[in-house]
Amino acid sequence: MINQTRRLLTRAATVAAVLMWTAAGPAAADVSWAGSDPTSNFTSFNQSACFNAGAGASGACLSAAVAALDQARAWLGKPPYVLPRDFDSLTPGEQEFVLADLDRVQYGLTPIPGISGGLSADAAAGVTADADPRPSASGVSDYTSNWAGGYPNVLYAYLGWMYDDGPGSNNEDCTPANTSGCWGHRHDILSQFNPTVGPLAMGVAAGEDRNGKPGYTMLLAQLAHADKLAYTYTWAQALADGASTPYAAAPTRYVSVTLGRPQLQQGGYLSFTARLSAGAGTVNATAASGGSTVRFSVSRVGPAFRCLARLHPGTWRLTVTVAAQNGFRAPPPTVLILHLIPA
Repeated sequence: MINQTRRLLTRAATVAAVLMWTAAGPAAADVSWAGSDPTSNFTSFNQSACFNAGAGASGACLSAAVAALDQARAWLGKPPYVLPRDFDSLTPGEQEFVLADLDRVQYGLTPIPGISGGLSADAAAGVTADADPRPSASGVSDYTSNWAGGYPNVLYAYLGWMYDDGPGSNNEDCTPANTSGCWGHRHDILSQFNPTVGPLAMGVAAGEDRNGKPGYTMLLAQLAHADKLAYTYTWAQALADGASTPYAAAPTRYVSVTLGRPQLQQGGYLSFTARLSAGAGTVNATAASGGSTVRFSVSRVGPAFRCLARLHPGTWRLTVTVAAQNGFRAPPPTVLILHLIPA
């Protein structure tokens, strides 16, 4: 039986905000999934266009988020997402559902036919409680679920689940000593359910927890029977509105950058490391606060780049850019908001 939950959290550390890590729930030994795991994390995405934009995505925020998702796919040699024409008017949960089914079809899996109101109520309870959602009704034979918190909207939470969850990420269940939880959120989305057991449904939710913090959940379930199963939004609707999954595209080789956790040192210096996929490029970093901008010194330390600068206490906007080489394409800048607290 598949009975697996995963958590992905974005929250502020003591000296640096907007760092992502995960705490996974119990894993089942018999879970299987489609596709192979990415060789590294895709972290080269800029969330700034979606700050204060709400749980869903539209306008400039939608364009930025979809561009990041397409770049993540291209980085794996996959074609871009072909979204339904009314994607910007869908609810955050419906947007989440469409993305998941597009990826399931891309990897040869059966799409989830639709969103269940009952499962979505369970998913909403998970958002409120900052917890992995679990089906409350009887008759659920198998399920997987994910939770994410702190992202500006559901598209970036989904990007974290699918493309930034492996070794070197802030996935607490993915360590050098124990890699069993690496890419667990991706595995949940691409879970292979037994088609002979019963119908599939998805529960989705986006909202705020009891403290007003944003959260997102997804619950994929297989029911033992179809009695009283009603869908509030369906994959057939998404297809009718233009969603599709091309199976071939010329791959674009993107450089991916993975940032280490920023660390404060004596004298007010801030340091962090940056690693590039394939080593195909160089790194530059700046931090801006008010009217001042500080450029980090960058030195090569083995396979990584070490970035160092002296910053005064306050809120800083850290921007990391990559100059690609060897035919690779540079990703968009990575932006982090750092809150430096005086000792």
